[in-house]
Amino acid sequence: LNKASVVKKWNGTTFENLNHDLGVDFYAKYCRVWDERAIFANVTAGTATPHLVVASEIGDATDLSTTDRPSSSLGLDAPWFLPLPDLRAINGMEMAFGQLLISTSRGVLHKLTGTTSFDYALEVFYVGSSAAGDEAMVNIGNDVAIGSAARIESLAGIEAFGDVATNDLSYWINPVIDDVTSWTLVYDRQCQCLMCFPLNKPECWVLHKTVLEQIRQGLLSEQSQQGAGPFVSPWSKWTTAHAMGFMPSCVMPMVNPLTGEDAVYLGDSIGRIFLVNGGGGQDGGSADITVVRRSGTFHLPYAEMFDIHGTILYATECAATVTRTFIYGGTAFGEQAITISLPAADGVAVYNSTASP
Repeated sequence: LNKASVVKKWNGTTFENLNHDLGVDFYAKYCRVWDERAIFANVTAGTATPHLVVASEIGDATDLSTTDRPSSSLGLDAPWFLPLPDLRAINGMEMAFGQLLISTSRGVLHKLTGTTSFDYALEVFYVGSSAAGDEAMVNIGNDVAIGSAARIESLAGIEAFGDVATNDLSYWINPVIDDVTSWTLVYDRQCQCLMCFPLNKPECWVLHKTVLEQIRQGLLSEQSQQGAGPFVSPWSKWTTAHAMGFMPSCVMPMVNPLTGEDAVYLGDSIGRIFLVNGGGGQDGGSADITVVRRSGTFHLPYAEMFDIHGTILYATECAATVTRTFIYGGTAFGEQAITISLPAADGVAVYNSTASP
């Protein structure tokens, strides 16, 4: 992302420099394979051109040498280049909705149109927002999440309806992220959750997609059946006592080489690598992850005594302690917080273990 190293390639055996035909060192922040081409964005080839998209020849990622934009004078499979219409630096590129989407820094979202070197073009997709951060746009299955200043947005609503209120995924937590200026986003496909790391903050906001989908489908109401109870939020806030502090230098979904399953890995500033969904009840083997969940609003009856009812759903693999604090006007009130201990599951005997069946 800092373009500190030239573009590399992996052929299954060797990790080495891309052997291209530009004649100078070639750097790129982003690369996607699209329509059988390698599409590079925010590139440097002798001169820094952060607003430029460069496409290889069809089927040959090493053939990049061109001085032409797409036109009828080119061959159908020829390489080409295109500048972003707003001439701003590219800070995100993602595939979704059958399109290649590109964001520019403090600019807008664009989409790549066309099918051949005759007619490829860049058009405005959404003028209401752009990614805030170099890794703030990610495909989450049937949607794309984009981290903008002080919010996380959904592009599926934009694609279907235009700029509407339903594209805001973060309205449940908006008051507590209003000072976030940059994000790093990663999607955990195994657990179906979007992990959002705000810049220079020791926390991680996690959107649980399964809960979000139940809310959207009406299977899980945002408001409890009592009518005046808490709203259900699909978000959790994670903090940790681990030295890494949820401020990773690198976040990446990869295949766990031991299990073959998709997993999210974090890297820190001193070269350590952590598996987010590791075994046991601790992260990094030394410090618990703390989950902070803020419910919605309780509607208080005027001048009356009242009771609050609710449930806690949790996995029983590990014991946990839940601390409930009531907040009014942004300030905690009451004599003390309420603490509840959630026990772990009892040991379960397995076949061929030393325990009795």
